[in-house]
Amino acid sequence: KSERRKWIHCFQDVTSILFLVSLSGYNQCLIEDEDMNQMQDAMTIWDSICHSQWFKQTSIIVCLNKDDLFQLKIPHSNIKNFHPDFDSEAKDVCAGRNYFRKCFASLAQKVNQKEREIYIHITTATDTAMLRVVMAAVEGMCESEMPCLMKFDHVSSTE
Repeated sequence: KSERRKWIHCFQDVTSILFLVSLSGYNQCLIEDEDMNQMQDAMTIWDSICHSQWFKQTSIIVCLNKDDLFQLKIPHSNIKNFHPDFDSEAKDVCAGRNYFRKCFASLAQKVNQKEREIYIHITTATDTAMLRVVMAAVEGMCESEMPCLMKFDHVSSTE
């Protein structure tokens, strides 16, 4: 993390960023720092990317991934225990998704500036049909913002 400032400028001409977050990490700590929640850490990194001078005009795609694991955890682990401002029903999976979606969307907006394009997708990496749809949307967005520095190959149905 401390090295980020040294290389972040290398990405100044990127037109899109794909930011992956483990949705199921809402109740887990970092391996390297047991005092830091995974989701809070992702939000901190997200905030620094969104407010970086290098990405002022950059569209951002967020994949809140591992929804399958998130759904399994919700009945047993209340989001409010780890994110005190969560104010919906403890076992409501949709409310949990929406809460994290809103958290990332609100962090992305800059004060006194027009809203930037943010695309937030709930994903499960093992669901190849879902990923095909998401990657097609991402690819279409990249093509409309050419030149795009990222190009995605279509996910094979055998994966």
